[in-house]
Amino acid sequence: MSRRKEWESPLAESAVASARAGYGIVTLSVAFCLSAVTTICFLHDSARAGTQPSATAQKAIASPAQAVPVRADFKQPTTLAELLAIPTADLGKVDLVTMNLLCAEGLPGSEKINIPECLVTLDQWAAKIKLYTERHHDEFIHDATETHSWAEYEMMVIMSALKISYGVHYDVAGAVAEYGFDPATTKVPKGDYYPTDKLAPTFFAGSDLFFVNGLLGSKRVGTCSSLPVLVAAIGQRLGYPVALDTCFRHMFVRWDDGKERFNIETTVIGGLQEVSDEEYHHWPQPLADQAIAAEGYLQIQTPAQNLANFLYSRIACLMACGRMDEASRLRQKCLELVPTSIRYKSLPSLTS
Repeated sequence: MSRRKEWESPLAESAVASARAGYGIVTLSVAFCLSAVTTICFLHDSARAGTQPSATAQKAIASPAQAVPVRADFKQPTTLAELLAIPTADLGKVDLVTMNLLCAEGLPGSEKINIPECLVTLDQWAAKIKLYTERHHDEFIHDATETHSWAEYEMMVIMSALKISYGVHYDVAGAVAEYGFDPATTKVPKGDYYPTDKLAPTFFAGSDLFFVNGLLGSKRVGTCSSLPVLVAAIGQRLGYPVALDTCFRHMFVRWDDGKERFNIETTVIGGLQEVSDEEYHHWPQPLADQAIAAEGYLQIQTPAQNLANFLYSRIACLMACGRMDEASRLRQKCLELVPTSIRYKSLPSLTS
């Protein structure tokens, strides 16, 4: 069966709308058959080919991502207290999803969280995606018309399988609350795609929107706080050189093997959307040099930065539930993990 398809399915139409909404993306109708009846769509950011990162963004580019397997001789933490007691130098030994889920411990929406079950589900998904990917390897490399790399194909399969096979999707209601419209279905002029600062504090009360248990459980819905973690964790289980990256109030995934490098926008589920450093440098808010240096924006996050990011999501949930003392203590922990940070010097605003 040919892999090239027209935009003929609801999945393809939804992904095209998502790409057009935010970054001036040019869509390419490259689709892969994951099964006899399933068509997957592939989206590509034209800026990657024609727009070079600014000098500031280039300075922020970190070394290639390392898909390091979890150490078998390292005992994984089973509680948040155990996680917070791990020396910073050893945080890289903690499984990314385990770290994320422990930060949701005891929060509303995560009361019944079962980390071992979540990890089993994640491993099962990764194994199936591996089979999908390998099934079409020969077809891909022998297609003389194919202009995308194998790395892009591998990430496209992850993004498409998450929607088609597992029903993972982005929280549209949250997007409307934050931007005043749904970026996946509403086309807006470039430069007008910014937060409205009108999020209700109660938006943060449900932790399963911000941690991966909401994606691995029955709801299968998440945000830019949880979707990148899921995608990166699957990629790392498959041995891909992917890691988390951030810009202002936003997280995404970066592929970097030292030869090929591209960013994956994970809020577009169902196809692969690549966004350049230059675009993230200006969206959802322009980044000052001081912020890039202080927060580690536009570069692969260290394990300490990952933990601080997860704890910051926890802090927002705690504040929305009125648990201010806990939030204050964790803010100090974030600052210990990332001493250069400016944002960790105060509690987050839940309305901006």
